[in-house]
Amino acid sequence: MAVVVGSGLALSSCVTIVDSRAKAQHVTALAQIENFSRALLAYREDAKAFPAESTGLRALRLAPAHTIGWNGPYVQKDIPLDPWGHPYIYRLKMGVPEVGSYGADGKPGGEGLDADILAPVI
Repeated sequence: MAVVVGSGLALSSCVTIVDSRAKAQHVTALAQIENFSRALLAYREDAKAFPAESTGLRALRLAPAHTIGWNGPYVQKDIPLDPWGHPYIYRLKMGVPEVGSYGADGKPGGEGLDADILAPVI
């Protein structure tokens, strides 16, 4: 009986650790997305437009060719990967940028840990 209870406690501890790590990854992604959003707004203030989709978040670190008014860098370090090791997403939807992550699986869609985390920059 003690072995079963011990195994149950160990399993419970593992689940708690996994849940805590997943929550930390999600919070980290949200914080980084917020940082990118602020940097993109500063970029737009200077350049009078958001970066092209083809340039993406790199424009926050390095001046894109033919961009007038760039006054960066707008982030102090290279653009990191998301907490799951995938590139962050930058796309334009009707001229409004959206920044985010495709979650743990790195693919669009998904649920739970694989759910997309996307935020419009407004």
